[in-house]
Amino acid sequence: MDVSKYGDEGFRLVPLLSMKHPRLDAWRAARFAKKFRPDVIHVCTAGMAYETLLDKYPVVVRVVGNDFLRPWVGRGLPLRSIVYRLVWGKVKGWFQNIETGLRKSKVIRQLKRADSVVANSDWTQHRLEEEGVGIESIELVVGGMNCELFCPPSDKIAVRESLGIAPQDFVLMTAGNLIGKKGFDTVMRAVAHLKMQGETRLRYIVLGDGPEEVALRQLAKALRIDGEVKFGGRIAQGVLATYYQAGDLYIQISRDHCLPTGSVDVETMGRTYFEAGGCGIPVIGARVGGVPSVIDHGCNGLLVDDPENVEEVAEKICCLMHNTDLRNQMGAEGVRLANEKFSWNHVGTEFERIMSEQITVH
Repeated sequence: MDVSKYGDEGFRLVPLLSMKHPRLDAWRAARFAKKFRPDVIHVCTAGMAYETLLDKYPVVVRVVGNDFLRPWVGRGLPLRSIVYRLVWGKVKGWFQNIETGLRKSKVIRQLKRADSVVANSDWTQHRLEEEGVGIESIELVVGGMNCELFCPPSDKIAVRESLGIAPQDFVLMTAGNLIGKKGFDTVMRAVAHLKMQGETRLRYIVLGDGPEEVALRQLAKALRIDGEVKFGGRIAQGVLATYYQAGDLYIQISRDHCLPTGSVDVETMGRTYFEAGGCGIPVIGARVGGVPSVIDHGCNGLLVDDPENVEEVAEKICCLMHNTDLRNQMGAEGVRLANEKFSWNHVGTEFERIMSEQITVH
């Protein structure tokens, strides 16, 4: 195929899959592949690994955990729209669980047939192995971040001033959807605990929006820390980088969160941890899901063993708050890891290697 017409890079982007009509998407993808006869196909999420492609071309599938445990793409219940209009309450929950099971079994079958499966964390890799995906076909590639954007500031004092942060404040921050899994409430309780112990310099910035926002605002008032907590809402990536650069510590105490359907929402990696680390600040997280794959305890941050233990979280905050040398050391390590392990350059190189190996094998 003559790729010169597609530009200096030799490739083009073609919007092909909508993720709304799996069977139609599969047919379109197969038709497109037949026309261009690719050397290898990279599928960016487990639910899109259609079996119509797997028999004819080498396929590398990226897997992020919840895309095969709670897949949103794949074959669901027959007459789905009718079923969901006729049922309610617990019965609807049963149908949702049945449908999730059908989708999951389909996705797992696809992954077992893929030539290579790329997991985003140790946790995801272990779950794949438990589901019977061959360990010899699983690769581990953690990360994906823009190191040019998420980098240390040239003048931290000026960045803080631009955001109205006082020099004496010690700023914690968390960014993400305001949902139960993220553990914003645990951090707030830890801030309240430290305030009662006399730590008056603490400020907590919450960036993002979501269904838990009202409850979190009410919790801040009930804990009498509404003056210390700032809700920044959803912001652009460039502004997010500025907040990281102005902060002293990034903290997100994610937990395994049970959803109304009965399934569990898990933090399978946690991109914000290494984005914040790339900006030169230490991070604190919980030893759950894929978080230990991005936080090396004692190196670029600290891990708590129990995400519900407010005193343990407060202890870790206090440890870094009063140890400037340790904060600087962990911040520097976060920058190193961002550039050497989590950057898109590194991730892209790893995917290039994996796909090249599949071309060679086939």
